[in-house]
Amino acid sequence: STNPSPGFSLPKGKELEFFWECIRFIPPVFGLPHWETRPTCVNLTVAESQELNKSNGATKACPEQEADPSTGFPPVNQWQGGQRVVLGLVLGQRDPSAWGDDADEFRLRPLADYDEHSVGFAEMAKDDSILDGRANRNCPGKDLALVAGEIFFQEFDVKQWYAADPSSITVDPLGALVQIPPFVLRASNFEAHEAAEQEETKKAEETTKDLEQFLG
Repeated sequence: STNPSPGFSLPKGKELEFFWECIRFIPPVFGLPHWETRPTCVNLTVAESQELNKSNGATKACPEQEADPSTGFPPVNQWQGGQRVVLGLVLGQRDPSAWGDDADEFRLRPLADYDEHSVGFAEMAKDDSILDGRANRNCPGKDLALVAGEIFFQEFDVKQWYAADPSSITVDPLGALVQIPPFVLRASNFEAHEAAEQEETKKAEETTKDLEQFLG
């Protein structure tokens, strides 16, 4: 099984901690990219391009070029000459130096630990002193996500649902594109509802047939 915590039972009142631990294993912000060396601007040298970099949000864009008649847009170099690095935030979420020796274990932790150590929302990429926060790259939906997640697990009753195909539920926290593939949950009384709907449909068809015969 790929379940990180087989047999886990969610204690009542710990829904937020549970959601946080899920986020610790599979963060909403998987990686945070940045340029260690910016791409070379069109018609500029590498050195001239790097001179456009300034501190405190004062970095300048490449000089605007004339539009290419064949495309209607100016030429832009988005990659060549640059060195792009992506910080693996998913690894930071399980860093033993922050989370302890049991960082690879799925267990509920104090909320203060999540507040202090989480990088899953790119919390470190926020500095409102630069351009009044316009250069921030942290997730702006963090607070909303935590509220929604907590309420969801407060309302979700696992006893009322079952997996249509349990083998389809797999967890790969380090998956590059997909960590949990789609799966289907059905209400525990799904078969009874389905049988009742089929019976109602059958009765409606019979009624329609009788009515057609009467009018015919």
